[in-house]
Amino acid sequence: MMAWAQGESAGAVIAPLSGVPAELPNTDEADAWLWAMHLAQESGADFLYRVSSPPYLVFLGLWNLTPALSDSHVEKGSADSFVLTILERLRRDIAEKQKNPAELRRLILNQGESLLQNRAVLSPDVRTEELLVRTGRALIDLAAGFGHRRFGLLPPDALTAEATLLLYSKLDSLKAVWLKK
Repeated sequence: MMAWAQGESAGAVIAPLSGVPAELPNTDEADAWLWAMHLAQESGADFLYRVSSPPYLVFLGLWNLTPALSDSHVEKGSADSFVLTILERLRRDIAEKQKNPAELRRLILNQGESLLQNRAVLSPDVRTEELLVRTGRALIDLAAGFGHRRFGLLPPDALTAEATLLLYSKLDSLKAVWLKK
């Protein structure tokens, strides 16, 4: 059933789209994803998620996302302490979530993207902004190397001791760069 067919409030759903039926009987998850992606594309959504709802296939689209930080949240020039706090938090996350690398991967990716998207708020100068970009990209690259399977049908294996040490080492290298700054 499409969101507009449920009688939800107008502000919480997309408008009906021509050529899209109000209901799709006997739809499996793969077909539901295809319809959700089509609707997200046609309505200009930035992101599409499947909401955890065991008896139903519910999808959430997000529009007009703005950076998570604003001038009211972080003072310009506080990038050093902000990034060092993120790197320390990721170290703790590695220890706590090594048995769930997919979740750890998402955390690292999110932190890397956050640094890239919020660099203008965090950065008082070009040099710091460049370092934020390098750090954000390094975190994204780090996360890209683990914690997922090609088709996502099975959960990834827990991180090995060697993989965990490699993650710690890369985070320590990033921390050293920020401490030298």
